[in-house]
Amino acid sequence: MRIRQVLITFDIQEKIFSKHNITREQIEEIFLDAPHFVRIRKNRYMGIGNIGTYITVLFDYLKDSAHVVTAYHSSKWQKRLYLK
Repeated sequence: MRIRQVLITFDIQEKIFSKHNITREQIEEIFLDAPHFVRIRKNRYMGIGNIGTYITVLFDYLKDSAHVVTAYHSSKWQKRLYLK
C-alpha cells in the first residue's frame, strides 16, 4: 500500500485531540514508521504503529491518500497484532 498523502479534516483532528490526546503530527508519524495494516472493509483500513506509544489509526484509502476517520491509543490485542 502506497500512501502519499494523509488527510485529516479539522473537525476530526480536533475530536481526536480532545478525546484521545493525539496530535496530527503523531498520526502522520505512524504512516512514516511502517505501520501494520489490516483491511476492515472495502476501502477502510486500520493502521497500528509505535512512536513511543502504540497508536491505532482508522482511515479510508482512496487514490494513494489516507483519509483519517479516527485515531486512538491501541488496545492490548492491537499491540499484540502489531508485534507479530
